[in-house]
Amino acid sequence: MRSFLEFSDLIKPTSQKAFFKDHYGKAPYLVKGDAELYASLFNWNDFSNLLLMTNVWTGTTLKIVLDEEIIDPATYTRQTVGRDGTSVLRPNPGDVNKWMTKGASVVLDAAEHMHPGLRAITEAISFATNCMVSCNIYCSFDGHQAFTSHYDTTDVFVLQLDGAKKWRVYEGQFEDPIEADGYYFSSFDKDHHDRAKGRTKMTPTLKPGNLLYLPKGRYHDACALKGPSLHATFATTQARGVDFLQTIMNSMVEVPEFRAALPNLDDAEAHTKHIYELAERLKALLQQPEIAEQMREDQKRRAFVDISRYQLPTAAPINVYRVRHVDHNVSLGGGGYILNANGKTVAIPADTVDAVKWVLDRNAFLKHDLEENTPDLDASSRRDLLSMMLEIGLLDMLER
Repeated sequence: MRSFLEFSDLIKPTSQKAFFKDHYGKAPYLVKGDAELYASLFNWNDFSNLLLMTNVWTGTTLKIVLDEEIIDPATYTRQTVGRDGTSVLRPNPGDVNKWMTKGASVVLDAAEHMHPGLRAITEAISFATNCMVSCNIYCSFDGHQAFTSHYDTTDVFVLQLDGAKKWRVYEGQFEDPIEADGYYFSSFDKDHHDRAKGRTKMTPTLKPGNLLYLPKGRYHDACALKGPSLHATFATTQARGVDFLQTIMNSMVEVPEFRAALPNLDDAEAHTKHIYELAERLKALLQQPEIAEQMREDQKRRAFVDISRYQLPTAAPINVYRVRHVDHNVSLGGGGYILNANGKTVAIPADTVDAVKWVLDRNAFLKHDLEENTPDLDASSRRDLLSMMLEIGLLDMLER
């Protein structure tokens, strides 16, 4: 497997540019996909091997669901001592298997780093969306619906790995849901959801290689058809304005006005005046350019905190180059080849054009990827090329 899987490979024949321009964050979208690629990334044998890693899963991260009812973990787990010495509920394979024979679905949560193929997909979606991504795996059996109609607080990419599953996607969509009371699915009762989900908008049957994109808040449900079904969902955790406020709250203690005591609460005029002064001070702080830069760095850290590589047996760290989401193109001008990126224009030597185009055609790469794909370039030219693309803001280096 190469260093990084490209998001464009997951959504063929749709292009990445078209997907983000026409579909992302707007409406559900079904992609034909590549069944052979999906099968090479994760299959039934891989799922079975994960299930056998009983010292990894607990009654929380391995769920069993039958006909919209979440099964009590006590029926398929045993109390044991975890790897950190604390008491945990570990799944018992025999009991898990008994539930599956009854038609129950098995769900593995937080599986994004548990298998190379799942990690590859997770990273591909992460680089394409600039978001942290998590993965759940679903093993279902014909005629049994695991979860009731619901919406998620994240955008979701559903990859059908094997079998067939019929989905119902509804017209209803909760605007900007978040994990807070009054804004996520469990905040409301069934009657509310039955009204809010609206009419059925689409009923795609996902087959191996299909990908279904669902924007956050969109109501949906699914049921396996004849035979077993295996699919994985990849959820994006987007940065929100509330995250920004939580970030700066920690630094407010450094501002004298925010450390000062509030006026007597019975002195309404003085109290109101003080609050207005705090608001103006906060506004001034937020408008400082370094605050916006701090938030961008924090957003980047959250999105890519788990993306790294080892180059063993060499012990030195390895850098990941991320192609930033900025407008870019290569053109031939009167004086030679020109690279336009991030609002900047630079001349590039003719012998580096293919290398530049190779970089522009992906979301992330390692230095040795560039070396392998540009055999005619010498080390000095590659080094200069990387420095130039970093300088103009086309590339971002995730240092580890």
